[in-house]
Amino acid sequence: HIEYLRNNWQSYHAILISDYNKGVITEPIVEALRSLQLKTHQFITIDSKRLSFFRSLNPALVKPNYDEVTALLEVSCQPENRVEYVQSLGEALHQHTGADIVAVTLDSDGSVVFEKDRFTHRSCAPPVSMPNVVGAGDTYISTMTLAAISQAGIPLMTELATTAAAIAMKKKCTAFCGIEELRGYFNIKEKCVQSLKELEQLSALYRQQGKKIVFTNGCFDILHSGHVTYLNRAKELGDVLIVGMNNDDSIRRIKGPERPINPLRDRMLVLSG
Repeated sequence: HIEYLRNNWQSYHAILISDYNKGVITEPIVEALRSLQLKTHQFITIDSKRLSFFRSLNPALVKPNYDEVTALLEVSCQPENRVEYVQSLGEALHQHTGADIVAVTLDSDGSVVFEKDRFTHRSCAPPVSMPNVVGAGDTYISTMTLAAISQAGIPLMTELATTAAAIAMKKKCTAFCGIEELRGYFNIKEKCVQSLKELEQLSALYRQQGKKIVFTNGCFDILHSGHVTYLNRAKELGDVLIVGMNNDDSIRRIKGPERPINPLRDRMLVLSG
């Protein structure tokens, strides 16, 4: 293991250590990591039940859950509000881990993130019915690491990681969150899909969730009550309604050179509302 690290240390943008304390990562390996880090600094992320074991590495990012925090700090507190309690632990967590960023995951309560000893961001977890939590922490820390080395700020890093973990938890088996699934989630929030490829990916995500998709289309140049009734009826036929909208050239061919009255971007904005 040590020889592999020495030969490949500079080949990566980040080093993510997932440690289950099963005897794989030993003191000689940590010492080798520390020596390599002194020569060529790398972004080191650690997810471990024994974070203090890696204190000498001064990692860039660590991700304990609530139970791991209480074990690390040797406290047995059961507060009414875990979020507020964890927010008060920044200095202690920094001292015990030496990490630049500490992300404390709190399952349904989201996560609390510190930059060194300073509370920086709190992320709320999207609701997930019947969550499968196995692998959610791995998805969270992987996404956060990737976002960090892509120069994202802490709020964006945290929101991306929280969302990716929620997507993974929606799946029946232990699973990851792909980049297209993450894009699809945010497309849902934005309502407007920008390309055919994104539409295909979004539809695949809906089908994976067992949802029935209904599609319709129109010009929607002058929106009136008939449109509203028609769209509501269409939506009743399934779980998700996808609406295609004719572009301006198409409307001119159908309705003549004086149409549309409202250009495509305006029609999209009105229909989204």
